[in-house]
Amino acid sequence: MAYQIDQSGKIEQTSLDTIIALSNNKKYCVILRRKTKRLLQEEFRLRRKPRMFIFDTFCALLTIILIKAKPTAPVFIDKEYFGNEALIKARILEFINKIGLSNYIPEIEFTLVGKNSPAHHLAAKVGNKTIKPDEVVTLEGISIVLWPQKKTGYSAINRTKGNLTQDWIPGGRKPSRSY
Repeated sequence: MAYQIDQSGKIEQTSLDTIIALSNNKKYCVILRRKTKRLLQEEFRLRRKPRMFIFDTFCALLTIILIKAKPTAPVFIDKEYFGNEALIKARILEFINKIGLSNYIPEIEFTLVGKNSPAHHLAAKVGNKTIKPDEVVTLEGISIVLWPQKKTGYSAINRTKGNLTQDWIPGGRKPSRSY
């Protein structure tokens, strides 16, 4: 049986908490608090990508729920943002690959889930505080998905260990690859 994912409280509504629920024989629900959404929105503004706030945050939350629940059947995501399904699917797969879980790629499809779906009922119960969510997503938790840290290790440029960007070179010069 396929899994369904539904959202309660849109990402762009920063006065409301966003709840994303996955439901089938296994249920999983995450919540992104409104305060965290506002901080995240400010971070996107600082990174000069304010228009990607909605889609990237939605995709990061979907990635978190897919990684935690590990659904084995196809996943049907409610069409929350019409016309952007290809972008959403591509970003989810990109986030999964960035985290390093490229061996786990769920089958994702978009459809209208509806008000009678178990995922919608689960999201509504969490929204009404009837039951608690499985995870409260923090700013640090979602930042790991959105902006994974650069790998550090052995640098072939000058044979030192450290950050591969080499921002610490005296004089502020960037090394060339011709060394």
